[in-house]
Amino acid sequence: SFPKDSDSKAGVRSETDTRVVFFEGQRWDTPIYARNVLGHADKIMGPAVIEETTSTTVVPPRWRCKVLTDGTLDIVRQLEAKV
Repeated sequence: SFPKDSDSKAGVRSETDTRVVFFEGQRWDTPIYARNVLGHADKIMGPAVIEETTSTTVVPPRWRCKVLTDGTLDIVRQLEAKV
């Protein structure tokens, strides 16, 4: 289950690691997040990688990910994002 807004830190929870990831041939030091510690309304600006047991979600540079009330990851281009 996902924490309520009041249980979540403002903005983004701490990343668990940083790795080098290539996007369109460019090297990025990319934060890695554990999916199970993200709470409702947490926001992550790309580039980022969100890991969980059965999947990995990539948030490219200039994209934003927000955790919705039901735990869904909503990923949109930053230009379109309402952060």
